[in-house]
Amino acid sequence: MSELGNKEVFSANLTYYLAQKDVMQKDLAKYLGISQASVNDWIKKRTYPRMDKLQMTAEFLGVQMT
Repeated sequence: MSELGNKEVFSANLTYYLAQKDVMQKDLAKYLGISQASVNDWIKKRTYPRMDKLQMTAEFLGVQMT
């Protein structure tokens, strides 16, 4: 079991998949209808997205939530 919390795991995964898919934070933010600052807060582990934004992010990046 990982000692990392949800914010840390999500941040690492989001950073990885944005790089893998060659997607900018602003592109994800536009798709989600939120500010780029919000996406940056997720990456910096300051905040964690709501469930609807998690699902939309997974769909946008073409990954499955587990």
